[in-house]
Amino acid sequence: MDTHDCDVVVLGGGAAGLTAAWRAAVAGRSVRLFERSPTLGGLAASFEVAGVRVDHGSHRLPWLSVKYVPVAAALALLGVLLVFRRRTGRDAAALVGALAVA
Repeated sequence: MDTHDCDVVVLGGGAAGLTAAWRAAVAGRSVRLFERSPTLGGLAASFEVAGVRVDHGSHRLPWLSVKYVPVAAALALLGVLLVFRRRTGRDAAALVGALAVA
């Protein structure tokens, strides 16, 4: 895929971004999803404090758990290119730069 050869660019791998990428890919569009953190899920993720796993909030995406097909693998089957880069999408210059090197 050429760096400028995609139909849809999605910023963020949270619930909305993943849904947008999925729907666009199912509709036959080529998709590139940019996520600033090293994992998918957005605010539905968790973090560790003193060895204890803590949710970011009172929401979750159960299909992100290990017992379900990984979201990244499912999106890859549809041809969605996931790009994990810190701070991508903060401003237009960062996005243009990321597209140029992706």
